[in-house]
Amino acid sequence: MTDIPNPESIQTIPDFMTAIADTFGVEVPVTLVPNHPLFALWEETAIAVTESTPPEPRYSGTGDMATVFPFDFAQSAENPPEMNLKIEVFQPPPPTVNPRGLKVTVFPVPKSAAHPHGVIVKRGFGESVDAAGNLVAANPSIVPPEAAVDLDRLDQP
Repeated sequence: MTDIPNPESIQTIPDFMTAIADTFGVEVPVTLVPNHPLFALWEETAIAVTESTPPEPRYSGTGDMATVFPFDFAQSAENPPEMNLKIEVFQPPPPTVNPRGLKVTVFPVPKSAAHPHGVIVKRGFGESVDAAGNLVAANPSIVPPEAAVDLDRLDQP
């Protein structure tokens, strides 16, 4: 299992997002533009990151957001509510699929409620061979029944 190095040393949201992106290879917002509504929260909120084991969140980043715009409105209330930030990472994403050998076939079909775009896309892997060139696995294309073509109809103008 991939781990974020030294999660307890992370103190800001951008640092937490960078660690998530670097460790798990996912796109997360690391920086926000100054006119973004959450810019102040992103740049000013101190967080504490903790690590757990599944099924609990793998990592949790928590902090107080009650003093940061736009969440500071509640501070003027007589009994201001607690406004805590929590960012949770439940598990690393699944490994990416190597697209080498990936086969995608598009079948035209009549437009219908089931196929509003008039196509069926079938994904699968083509034939795989070992180092000696022997067939290891095959995933031949099977034409879906909706895509069966009446060849006589194709000859018609």
